[in-house]
Amino acid sequence: MTYKNWAFGVLVANAVLSFPMAAWAADRDFCRDYTTAALRQVHEAEQTPFCARGLASNPTRWSEDRRVHFDWCRTASPDQVQAERDFRTHYIRECRTH
Repeated sequence: MTYKNWAFGVLVANAVLSFPMAAWAADRDFCRDYTTAALRQVHEAEQTPFCARGLASNPTRWSEDRRVHFDWCRTASPDQVQAERDFRTHYIRECRTH
């Protein structure tokens, strides 16, 4: 393999690998709103003793770090973002009944 072929291969691989992120990159304002809501849900779950017990099972989902939620949102599809928000909502509703 020549250097020219190798360099072309690297260029194509980089383009292919970066395309999905660009295609799914969510709007910054959308992700700021998502992050604010996620952190509210995290704090709500932490304040409910029965809910707080289950948070360690997924430390990323229940992270108190704003950047974790924002960065994930920027790479997720709108459906994934909504599913994550819905999961936390459902979890909190369920654990509050105990």
